[in-house]
Amino acid sequence: AKENKNKAPVNSLLITNILVQIFLISMLFTESAYQFAFSLASSAILIPYMFSAFYQVKYTYLTKERATTKQWVIGIISSVYAIWLVYAAGIDYLLLTMLLYIPGLFVYQTVQKNNRKPLSKVDY
Repeated sequence: AKENKNKAPVNSLLITNILVQIFLISMLFTESAYQFAFSLASSAILIPYMFSAFYQVKYTYLTKERATTKQWVIGIISSVYAIWLVYAAGIDYLLLTMLLYIPGLFVYQTVQKNNRKPLSKVDY
């Protein structure tokens, strides 16, 4: 990838800045653009949050001999709360978020192939 003198990716910065400018200009014409972007960003962060909570439960389960009650409580409460947050956010934004994650998966797969790193079952 093309980098500037500070080792920053030039093309990524350019694309990001163009998209931000388009978003800011769209706010001049409609008030709902900000609300849409805010809701979509909030929904997008819920998926990794939910998987983090699930991993806490999985990790606690796999390390039973060292697991404490506190770890179980935190994992279960955060998992239930994360499920409720995804439900409360609504199916519309959840589906839109999934549609936005799909191109990222293809980009990840392409980058892995270009770096000659095989995809494992964990990557899927």
